[in-house]
Amino acid sequence: MYNYFKLAAMLVVCFMASSWAIQAQTAETQEQKGIQFFHGTWSEVKEEARKQSKPIFVDAYTTWCGPCKMMSANTFTDEKVGNFFNKFYVNYKIDVEKGEGRDFARTYRVDRYPTFLFINANGDELYRSLGYQQPAPFIMEGRKGLFDKKAMLAMQAEYKNGNRNADFMRNYVMLLWAGNQPEYNDVANEYLAALSPEDLKKNENIQFVFDFAVAMNAKPFELMLKNKDLFVQALGQKAVADKMVGVAFQSVSTAADKHDKNLFNQVVSVIKQSGSPNANEYVYMASLDYYEGTADWKNYVKNAIQYVNKFEVEDPNLLNNLAWNVQLHTGKKKELQKASDWVQKSISKAPAYYNYDTYAYILYKMGKKQEALTTANKAIEYAKQAKQDYSSTQKLIERIEK
Repeated sequence: MYNYFKLAAMLVVCFMASSWAIQAQTAETQEQKGIQFFHGTWSEVKEEARKQSKPIFVDAYTTWCGPCKMMSANTFTDEKVGNFFNKFYVNYKIDVEKGEGRDFARTYRVDRYPTFLFINANGDELYRSLGYQQPAPFIMEGRKGLFDKKAMLAMQAEYKNGNRNADFMRNYVMLLWAGNQPEYNDVANEYLAALSPEDLKKNENIQFVFDFAVAMNAKPFELMLKNKDLFVQALGQKAVADKMVGVAFQSVSTAADKHDKNLFNQVVSVIKQSGSPNANEYVYMASLDYYEGTADWKNYVKNAIQYVNKFEVEDPNLLNNLAWNVQLHTGKKKELQKASDWVQKSISKAPAYYNYDTYAYILYKMGKKQEALTTANKAIEYAKQAKQDYSSTQKLIERIEK
């Protein structure tokens, strides 16, 4: 058995070495660990990929996106993530709201953040993934562009012949997942159903459950929640909390698309149960995403005001985004004043066309036409400097001057 799925076994061993979280603490320096991103234009990245004969990993992000920041802070900096992605990919980050990032977003149809794209040197998309992810499953996502189908088929035949050895089953599930094969879920559930309470306490099974707890309705996630104390003891409070928050966030867009309030309430419940020190802030972030996705602007405005009041929101893009959405969907003076305060803070931190434009619209809606006109002209000055389109601001000026 070993010989004919040797390649598959090597892939799994490499995965386990990359994802293993049950280990002793060390005093190693964290410098130079994590993904090393290439700096340059999109054309230069593709040229570099051709030189190195590697595909490209692209983190398509925005500066105001909460899960994007979580990826940068928690996942991209992970040593094992860096070891994998630096070895197999040319890595690139692109802000889809600035410069050539706008064209990139249109070309690759990026409209959710973060979006992770795996692209060959010719610019052809190979695979994509969405949302905040923990290091281990993120590495598994990266493997999907490197997967060998021949090795998987060999293990598939072994499984059909009745092999249910524990090591084999874990390895087989990992390969099915890496190959994006839908039956991985059934095989994983079959393996988990056969585990005794004592089996679950084994390190390899704790890690297996943790790695495949990737959705709130998945059996591994349910098993982890049911035995949370066991996982915290083995993996640490932070790892389990981050996993729970990450999985919960991945369900927000589904809940919004389906207008499924029950699913959203489950998201909130999981975040609160996570034990994360930032759980309350994450609940607000999830709520804002959900209410925006369902166009429930009354609750969006309410939660936006509560969020900024309770937490030190410093990011100028996020402040502007909140202010823009609030001004679009309220006519109440107190709420407009809040939006005005936020965008002024955004301007004080990073004056630019986008926040002066937002401020002009807010002032106009508040009935302060002369101030709105002055601010709109200021926005256009910034737009001209940055060679940005300012047609919407020009239309606002025309409305003001009527």
